[in-house]
Amino acid sequence: MINPRQTSAITYTASPLNATETEPGAFTAGPVPGAVLPECPLTIVEGGNAREAHLTDLVSPCFTALHFSEDGRVPAEFSALEETLHSEKLPFKLIPVTAHLHPETQSDHNWDHTGRLFAMYGAKAGTVYLVRPDGHVLGRWHAAAAADIAAAIHHALHT
Repeated sequence: MINPRQTSAITYTASPLNATETEPGAFTAGPVPGAVLPECPLTIVEGGNAREAHLTDLVSPCFTALHFSEDGRVPAEFSALEETLHSEKLPFKLIPVTAHLHPETQSDHNWDHTGRLFAMYGAKAGTVYLVRPDGHVLGRWHAAAAADIAAAIHHALHT
């Protein structure tokens, strides 16, 4: 038995499952690959309804890509990647996270209503954090391409 009040999460920085940092030193903050995803409050906007929640409420036991943007829009290549991974029977979820609430954004998105999340993660528009099904960060990029995410997932599955 482990008492969660007397332990802390383990960061697996040397794990072969982690994606190689393609931009060493580019992040001034945020969890490194192998770290547990830190918690932060946010607002989840689904079907026109908003509710306060936490970042980890968005993560389920699958590969999860958190895409940070100004308006909640996700590049078409990431939507196509989501379809491709689903056709390969790989559990994957693409989660848009926006810095500001944009009522005109038609798609579901998640709003950093406290203004802390982007700074806490060293994120700017275009940043992607890829999270493993166990809640640890697999990789992170400021300017990710869909191919980077696919390669990181396939690498983790075949390591």
